[in-house]
Amino acid sequence: MVPIYTLVRGEVRALDKDRALPVLESIKAEFQKAAADAGGKAMFNWAWDFQPYSHDRGSGLCRMAEAALAGAGLQPVPVTAQGGSDANSLNAKGVAAVNFGIGAKNPRTNDEYILLDHLAQASEIAWHLIKI
Repeated sequence: MVPIYTLVRGEVRALDKDRALPVLESIKAEFQKAAADAGGKAMFNWAWDFQPYSHDRGSGLCRMAEAALAGAGLQPVPVTAQGGSDANSLNAKGVAAVNFGIGAKNPRTNDEYILLDHLAQASEIAWHLIKI
């Protein structure tokens, strides 16, 4: 027996919108072809959960973030992350934002934790951001 309706969910992650869109189009084409070959049709809907973003290292936002880290006694180490955060959502709405790692271990699990030293450093970063 063949189901009359099937829902497939997935996600595409990319650090650049221009790299994600061709992947989405390819997935869409494959589903539509498979459905047509089987005598059916495919509807393809997608939306950004977390749009990729980047900022110029010399931008005011990055300089402010680096100043807050330095004020907390930390050395800025910019990294690229594949995950999604509030910074992704804010940037998508035109509000320039960056994401700070706070040292959480085992994120998004029942075993997530943070060391007290890292929590104290995160509060120092926040304090220096407030003072800027």
